[in-house]
Amino acid sequence: MEVILAVLRPRHNVGSHDFKLKGGILEYKPKLYDILLFDSTKNHEPRPTKYLPAFPLTNSEEEPRDEVLTNLYQLTGGDKHGGIKGERGLLIPWKRQAERDSLSSFYVYCVPVNYRDKLNAVFVDKSPDKPGFYSLENVIDSINNRSISFPPPTRKFISHLESWLKEKHARPETLDILFHSRADYRIKFSQQPSILTNKTSTLRQP
Repeated sequence: MEVILAVLRPRHNVGSHDFKLKGGILEYKPKLYDILLFDSTKNHEPRPTKYLPAFPLTNSEEEPRDEVLTNLYQLTGGDKHGGIKGERGLLIPWKRQAERDSLSSFYVYCVPVNYRDKLNAVFVDKSPDKPGFYSLENVIDSINNRSISFPPPTRKFISHLESWLKEKHARPETLDILFHSRADYRIKFSQQPSILTNKTSTLRQP
């Protein structure tokens, strides 16, 4: 099994009070978020291919959330370069039977991070993967107009993420919990345990 990391960084501190309510729900807009992407340049490719970070799941019998956060930390610099510590890992389940059949070997996890989190510039320069945060809105536009190369699975993963985010924006209290700091999250989650139980142009970094 392979775990796909959809690492989301809000453009500012996210909470229900930060968004304009429309008909009692929080309006979803992809421009509210940045997403972490890696680059892959191969000899036969004329330009880099952008993709979501991933890692192989070492023990499918255990809850992988700790493994998700540990791998994110290592993939973004680790101890040496101040890797990013995600707030939590949330499985975005496959809903359509066709997706479950064709993508059953992948787990997609949304990992919210703090809006202040940044990648270490020295680490980015040295990394062959050239990690970077990009506007989710620009990423979706680039996928739709095919101005930037994305592997077919990555396009499906991002579409899957967007559908999931739209569902969460329909429930303001869920967003509050998604992006709370870890300490606040533990307190709120213990009070409301069921609230999360339903996993050629260029992109410019913000």
